[in-house]
Amino acid sequence: MYSLLAICLYNVWVLINLLLDFDLIQRLVARCKKYRPSITIRMVRKSYERWLLNLCENVGA
Repeated sequence: MYSLLAICLYNVWVLINLLLDFDLIQRLVARCKKYRPSITIRMVRKSYERWLLNLCENVGA
C-alpha cells in the first residue's frame, strides 16, 4: 500500500513539474506531431479482432 502511495505521489510531482515548465511541453508536443508510430492503434485493434474471432471459432458449443 505504501509503495502504491509513493508511486502516485511521485507521478503527481512529475506532472506538476511538467505543467510548470510550459516551454518544455510545447517542445514535446511539436516533436510528437512529427512522430509517426510504426505500429498503430488500428493495427493492434485488427490483430485483436482476428485473435478474438479465432478464439470464438475454436470454442465448441
